[in-house]
Amino acid sequence: MQTNASTTDRTQRRREPRPQRPNPKVLTPDPVAHKVPQPTRCASAARKSHERKKPHAVGRYPLLIHEITKEECQESLKRANFGRLGCARDDQPYVVPISFAFEEDYAYAFSMPGQKIEWMRDNPHVCLEVDTVKTWNDWTSVVGLGRYEELSDTPEFWIQREHARKLLDARATWWLPGSVALEGETRDRKPIVYRIYLERMTGRRGVPAPDETTEVLA
Repeated sequence: MQTNASTTDRTQRRREPRPQRPNPKVLTPDPVAHKVPQPTRCASAARKSHERKKPHAVGRYPLLIHEITKEECQESLKRANFGRLGCARDDQPYVVPISFAFEEDYAYAFSMPGQKIEWMRDNPHVCLEVDTVKTWNDWTSVVGLGRYEELSDTPEFWIQREHARKLLDARATWWLPGSVALEGETRDRKPIVYRIYLERMTGRRGVPAPDETTEVLA
């Protein structure tokens, strides 16, 4: 049986896939126009450097603490005129503010008779703490351990008492707070002049850390 040639051609044309016409409504994205810009190496390095310098809120602050020498402790005590005196009796500590004048290894002060004088007479081992604070990361703290020495009003201590008076007179508020009476109390007793011989001194200084911001994160 023979097949008509025209019929065969029509069958082959039906089997061939028709070419797809482009749809004008569908827009093909331009790969160049939609490319996301990547940060340059310099910008990325600057950002990482900024993140490294930023202080962390947990356990890391822009502060360095240095031990200071005995000479530096003495200079700090000379500049100061106010500190905290610690004494103890029967295993009970007692701390009071005092005004003082420092020279060499002695802190000179005076007080009206009271608890701290009684305690220091019983136990002459005392300590003196002085701190100077400019900011939270710029400060100095000195602690001196020593011995209480009372300069009684007798010929034996006349030279030491006169020297203490000259040193204290150089301070505008040397008489505070030792000579101020409590409300309702009369002060008809003689003041007691004493000095603290500082046998050992230690000190620390806090300074801002280099290359750190002073901002503390909450």
